[in-house]
Amino acid sequence: MVEISFLIVCGIFAILAMYLYFQNRYLKGILVKDISSMSIMNNLPVAFYYRDLQGNILFANNIFIELVKKSKKLLEKQNIMEIYNSRTLQSIMSEDSIVLKNKKILSVEKELIFNDVDISHYYRVIKAPIFNNCDITGIVVVLINIDTEKELEALKQSFVATLTHDLKTPTTAQLSTVNMLLDGVFGKLNPEQFNMLSLTKDSCQYMSDLIATIMDTYNFEYGKIELNSENFDIVSLISEICNSSKILTMKNNQTINFLNQFDKFFVYADRLQIKRVIVNLLSNAITYSYSNSPIEIGLEYDDEFINVFIKNKSKQIPASELKTVFDKFKRTKFSRFNKAATGLGLYLAKQVIDLHEGKIYAESYEDGTCIFGFKLPKKDCALKI
Repeated sequence: MVEISFLIVCGIFAILAMYLYFQNRYLKGILVKDISSMSIMNNLPVAFYYRDLQGNILFANNIFIELVKKSKKLLEKQNIMEIYNSRTLQSIMSEDSIVLKNKKILSVEKELIFNDVDISHYYRVIKAPIFNNCDITGIVVVLINIDTEKELEALKQSFVATLTHDLKTPTTAQLSTVNMLLDGVFGKLNPEQFNMLSLTKDSCQYMSDLIATIMDTYNFEYGKIELNSENFDIVSLISEICNSSKILTMKNNQTINFLNQFDKFFVYADRLQIKRVIVNLLSNAITYSYSNSPIEIGLEYDDEFINVFIKNKSKQIPASELKTVFDKFKRTKFSRFNKAATGLGLYLAKQVIDLHEGKIYAESYEDGTCIFGFKLPKKDCALKI
């Protein structure tokens, strides 16, 4: 990863150098000749080239020349249509359109195939527009090989998937067995036996939640989660969650109050994923709240957003902690806010809300009031009754 970071810096340097060199200049043959003599540009450890808006390559450095298996003299007379495999040209044109439209640097990861090279490779492709005054005259393209990074990523994915599967199977079996014992299937239990098995069940459930959280995070990070949005009544969903969570509040004599002014309120979102967020925030509030204190769930809306928040009484969280509380693997003395203390619970909740194009937030005040919530964009189909 250190090597990849270094190459990215080199790529950015190449783009910056090209940009500064071309800024406020016209593209002339003598200028291209001058660029070719710039040894620092020519020998950077990343492949890059400069082309005009018609796709004609005007300059390419040594790494790119070696990459496409062509001579420098031949390459700088060719169009990208003659260099790239037809399979990749469509995505190249689409990326160019974005660069020209936004007039900003674009970075993507993709597989590339060159006409004279049979083997495909993965690259981080960085594209930047070059300006002459306000007009774009061409595009600088930097290619950084990330084959090793992709191989490590695939190994990591395989490891996580295998590990969580291997852990989930025995944990599920343990939970099933303990539940049967608690239900008296194998005979009546005395109070001491019942209490010990209840603790065992809590431990197994903790492990099950931990595995599910890791797996969900893995799926989100690698784009394996797609939203299945639908119209659903969020009032009914929150009521369902409150009822199922009451047993968790008994230990510390807490209460859950749903402050709701609507009989129904329909939203357009992924019901299962939103349920996960609310369950996560509520379970963390239950864990962190003072004993004998109320936990409130509220539902509000304005012209832009539908706001769901959970308010409780607890020790104040410093502002510095609030800024990073949704970060991955963030663990501090307040990490109880992250489910199962993995540092993934709130991070996962943020991924879900971000995927919905919403906002997640956390607030904490001197009087002990703590609020965690999220806002979903108000769609045309949202309906209150």
